[in-house]
Amino acid sequence: FVVLGSNVVACFRYQPGAGSAPLVLVATREDRAPGGPDDPAVVARSPPVQGEGGDTCAPLALLRALPAPSTYHVWALAGTAVAGRGSFTAQATPAPTPPPTPSPTPPPAHRQGDLVRINTPGDCILIRIQPERTATALECKQDGGHLLILGGPQRSAAGEEWWPVQPFAGGREGWSLGLYLVPSPECTSRRTAAACDTEVRAATPPPATGGGATVNITGEWSFTDHIRYGRDAGRTYSFHVRLSQQGDVVTGTGDLALSGRLEGRTLRATYGQGGGSGVFLWTFTADGTRFEGSYTSSLGNGGISLGRRTTGAVSGADQATISVLVAGKPLDQTVRVGDEVYVCYTISRAGRVSITNNNTAFPGYQDRVESSPGDCAGPYAAGSGGARTYRIELRVNGQLVAQSSTTFEILR
Repeated sequence: FVVLGSNVVACFRYQPGAGSAPLVLVATREDRAPGGPDDPAVVARSPPVQGEGGDTCAPLALLRALPAPSTYHVWALAGTAVAGRGSFTAQATPAPTPPPTPSPTPPPAHRQGDLVRINTPGDCILIRIQPERTATALECKQDGGHLLILGGPQRSAAGEEWWPVQPFAGGREGWSLGLYLVPSPECTSRRTAAACDTEVRAATPPPATGGGATVNITGEWSFTDHIRYGRDAGRTYSFHVRLSQQGDVVTGTGDLALSGRLEGRTLRATYGQGGGSGVFLWTFTADGTRFEGSYTSSLGNGGISLGRRTTGAVSGADQATISVLVAGKPLDQTVRVGDEVYVCYTISRAGRVSITNNNTAFPGYQDRVESSPGDCAGPYAAGSGGARTYRIELRVNGQLVAQSSTTFEILR
């Protein structure tokens, strides 16, 4: 006998020589043979079943509910005569467990358009290209700064919550850990505070240039590379190029060929000239008439690079730049543990220079008197992995006139 849910299937087999008359299978609760298929004691009954060689099975239709647990008796009736018997036990069916009441989903910590404050005391928060810790870091923004929330969060495979963000002061869109982002009461989603409105406007690049560029640099340029380390250190070389900009993509032809991408006012471009190649890192003035920066070369040297448009007035705005160059890998500036690196900087005029590494004073560069246009310190062996932010400040007569920073990650 097989009990299937609330149904009973009974099977029988004729004994040799016992005939093969049709049988009706019935079930009773009492261990007493019924007087026939219609006996009041019958609680389940099959239609007449004609046995065939081997086992024959038939379902028993319930005539009333079967209390459980309890033992029931099954009778094979040929008319009113009992041709065979058996029994089964009905088990109580446990009451279904109600589904758990779902907990209400808490509202998201932030919403698109919110202005949030960076909460990393004594450190900075990395903005990465993808929502995971192994993704490339675009930049590192200091504690207390503000970011604009661009959309909803995503969870990484590790279960960490990442938010799409953009720095107020300009910069690339990316992802930051929600763990270090807190609401800014003075900068709500309604953005009623004037200071917040100013920051939001500052984060929006001029539409004319396209892409991530905030300056147009198309035109004729002359520049000079000052070799600060490696082969021919101390020498200078001058070049002329014509730059062409489409959105944030820049190409150059002339004394050398270059191509790269402009992010904000900083161009990162690879170049080729003669038997050498390398990378330029140039930061332009806001009016796009002058640049300073650094370069590295496959000839085994590097240094600082200063340029200007060949026609028209040139900006006199104060500017300071800083970058970290990887020696020996002119086209791959990914910093890894143990790499030999140089810290290169430029200043627009004589003054006092201070450089910090993750907010710690850089040796030899704390309120240092500097009259040259810039230099490269090093070489240094890249230490343990993690984010690094180098910041330079230029002061003239005690007043801060220019500053900038660069952020990178030392990979293992």
